[in-house]
Amino acid sequence: MINEQYPGERVRTRLIDQFFEAALFREIPGDNGYDLRLLYQTHWQQICLAPGSRAIHQAWPGGYIEHVIQVNRTIALLYAFCEQSGWLATIAEDERFELGDALLIGALHDIEKPFGYHYNFVDGTFKAECWLSTKPGRKRFREQLFANWQFQLDPNQQNALQYAEGLRDADYTPHQRTMKPMAVLVHAADLLSARVGYGFDGVQNG
Repeated sequence: MINEQYPGERVRTRLIDQFFEAALFREIPGDNGYDLRLLYQTHWQQICLAPGSRAIHQAWPGGYIEHVIQVNRTIALLYAFCEQSGWLATIAEDERFELGDALLIGALHDIEKPFGYHYNFVDGTFKAECWLSTKPGRKRFREQLFANWQFQLDPNQQNALQYAEGLRDADYTPHQRTMKPMAVLVHAADLLSARVGYGFDGVQNG
């Protein structure tokens, strides 16, 4: 499915459709869902070749897509569990969210990687842009990308994006919940994919 050569627009479109179906992107409503598809269509070749990381998880061409699919499938499973268990009903009204809200963050939480990693097919190595190595650099790139593509994130989504990789010690405040429920859900899914399912090929094996 993943290849650096595309024989035609029809094949390219079919690959994007298959990815969007596998990653549950169809559940993302409104303008954000539309803008996400345009982003992927425009930058598909570099997105589909990007690794999930340089060495720790899904570190191969196409690993980024596998990671996103796995994260969003896990978000959907965790959301269903929270719904069935009654946990969602206990969330404060201003912190409640729909599945599509969390799936958008699953789709965007590592979006800088396809633009910061470059794969060398000659020697099989990845080159990373210098801004990718720091969290401030990654944050600045994401903010500019979101502005260019007009993504509109509500406060819960902004919180989930900020803490998709967990709560850092510097952000910890006693007697205060810094991570909101959506952030916890996204982080759990990201952690499971990166530290448990990092060798799973979600594109080919379903």
